[in-house]
Amino acid sequence: NTVSNNRSRAIAFGPSVRYDGGKGWFLTAKYQVESNVRNHSDGAAFWGKAVFPF
Repeated sequence: NTVSNNRSRAIAFGPSVRYDGGKGWFLTAKYQVESNVRNHSDGAAFWGKAVFPF
């Protein structure tokens, strides 16, 4: 559903860790927690990323 004139906002902070294998690949993990949330539900997120060269 779309709500007209909806002005939601939030800001997220959290740590990030990166491991570089030294041969072109790396792993990244992030955890973010939302704060100063207005007009929508707050929450947290965990992000994982793996990069490998071809």
